[in-house]
Amino acid sequence: MAASGQSNTPPERRNAIEPPGTPPESALDLGESEAQFRAIFEGAAIGIVLVDAKRRPVRCNPALQRMLGYTGAELCAMSFPDFTPPEDLRADLEHYHQTIAGELDHYQLEKRYLTKAGEVVWGRLTVSLVNPKAGKPQYVIGMVEDITDRKRLEQSLQEAQEWERTSREEFAHQLLHAEEQERQSLGAELHDSLGQNLSIIANRVYQAMAQPELSPVLVEHLTAISQSAAEAISEVRSLVRDLRPMQIEEFGLTDSIRELVTRMAETALAHIDIYIDNVDDEIKGRSATHFYRIVQEALNNVIRHSKADRARFSLERDIKCIRLRLVDNGCGFEMKPEVHQRGLGLTSIAKRAQMLGGNAEIKSAPGAGTHLTVELPLRWG
Repeated sequence: MAASGQSNTPPERRNAIEPPGTPPESALDLGESEAQFRAIFEGAAIGIVLVDAKRRPVRCNPALQRMLGYTGAELCAMSFPDFTPPEDLRADLEHYHQTIAGELDHYQLEKRYLTKAGEVVWGRLTVSLVNPKAGKPQYVIGMVEDITDRKRLEQSLQEAQEWERTSREEFAHQLLHAEEQERQSLGAELHDSLGQNLSIIANRVYQAMAQPELSPVLVEHLTAISQSAAEAISEVRSLVRDLRPMQIEEFGLTDSIRELVTRMAETALAHIDIYIDNVDDEIKGRSATHFYRIVQEALNNVIRHSKADRARFSLERDIKCIRLRLVDNGCGFEMKPEVHQRGLGLTSIAKRAQMLGGNAEIKSAPGAGTHLTVELPLRWG
């Protein structure tokens, strides 16, 4: 007995008894495949397009027509560069020609499309070669998934992150500016109030010591008071100078930095080698104050925290940038994110460098000292 769905009739006999005009089974299978392909092509949720070697759409399914806003006839009268933004076209064309030439069997990329209404939509394009046989007409089939919503979400997230970053930077800048204003105010208060009162005390002591017939004990006490007042006045002046670096306006940034480094080197346990180029023509005004603070903070870190016995300070300029380097042979520290949150002044240095359009790099390790580099690009560099 023949299996269900099969016939025992020989092929020649079967042909003789089949009605005239009945297509062979291979033709039925082909027609069935075409019907299935058409159903998939027409009903697919993603855009599908068949493109010839001249970059012209031959057939476009309804999903692609809805995505771009054109009818199938309109799309087939166009070339795909007509609905691709120029900035996205190069990569697409390059991959397309490689596919047509047989160098690629497929490629995928994300690109933008221009709709008939002039809007921009995003699609994930997957392209494959349809007929890889030599000497045959070359076609590619492209499948386009609409990813516009995802791209818009990514863009919104990126904009939010950029806004947050900008807000943080702006807040840091305002905080540094407020800190500078507070320093200026405190420096003025020390100079105008405490400094003047100490000067009055010193003058009164000087007048008292000028009186005749003072006992040696009283002279000794007045002399001690006079010395203490002089030391206090010197300390106040030093504090005012650090809080209000007015010498920048009078002597320039370069000389002010040289004076600062020399003065701090004299009080430091570490021997500091110093090399300084002139940078007055490049860093001026408020920028000069911020750069002075960078130097001040960096030197404070060496003196207070490094436990170094030797350091090297250099301020150099070349054709591209101004470069500040401060290297010590001290205890160093482990480079972890939380280090920047401690009171080492590293955050202040980095933020001020960023405000000046440059960057700060810090390298350190326990027992290996610390290497600070601050670079500010020159205007013509």
